Amino acid sequence: MRSYEWPILLFCGAIFLSPVNDAIVKLVTVELSIAEVICIRALFCACILLCIKNNVRELTRTEIGTLFLLVCRATLLSMSMFLYIYSLRFLPLSIAVSIFYLAPVFISLLSPVFLREPMRLNNIIFVLIGFFGVLLISEPWSADPKAEVLLVVIAALSYAFFQLLTRATSSKAGTLTVITVQHLALSIISGIVILYNFSVTHHGSDFSRIIKNYSFENLMLIFICSLIVLCFSFASANAYRKTYAFKIAPLEFVAIPSGVIWSYIIWNEVPSVFAFGGIFVIFMVGLINSRLN
Repeated sequence: MRSYEWPILLFCGAIFLSPVNDAIVKLVTVELSIAEVICIRALFCACILLCIKNNVRELTRTEIGTLFLLVCRATLLSMSMFLYIYSLRFLPLSIAVSIFYLAPVFISLLSPVFLREPMRLNNIIFVLIGFFGVLLISEPWSADPKAEVLLVVIAALSYAFFQLLTRATSSKAGTLTVITVQHLALSIISGIVILYNFSVTHHGSDFSRIIKNYSFENLMLIFICSLIVLCFSFASANAYRKTYAFKIAPLEFVAIPSGVIWSYIIWNEVPSVFAFGGIFVIFMVGLINSRLN
């Protein structure tokens, strides 16, 4: 196997596992807030990363301007996470995953604008077809249209800009530094949200009740999430740093069938005929786009 194919293979494997993280998060957020889950998961990841030899030294040598860009990158990811995880409370996992993976189409469309990568007519056409798939999934003509679909679309757009910054900073910092700053920033951002929520909605007497939700089971589930996220973070950052964003982005559609499978296994959720049609459309957009690019 050629050396440049390894990052792509690892990336596809990590993408296939990512809906497992989404499924666990959907389970855990029944008892914990979104900010708490993101913060604890990011802290687990950061602690593991900071234990890696020479990582702290490389981190301190990074230029201030580069650190600023990496923090902006993490901020985009945090916005994407909050919106996406919130939508999981109202949407089946298979539906949320399928809509979120419009992000690769956004990346393919935006990379020529922000990264000066080659622009093709199929990028624009696939965006329009991808949105048609979203319409099929959300079923706006039904009696109960899924308004949360819009939140997932915004989350996908934010994630697209996050990955564009991954590519843009590829020559400014090493993969380990990029990922470490990402999780440190995520823990700080989500920690601020936790403190704000606590000051607004809780009194001191409620603190012990909140701590009880930090059960061993919940913490272990979040730790498993952190391992999956670390795997995805390394594979994603490495892949986007080594080749054009529009070539890597469509491979993220591997998560769509995985999301459908886990949604059925855990919640016995079966998408409607229209939703299946939308999932198929979005998946085929990614598959064809990857072959043409």
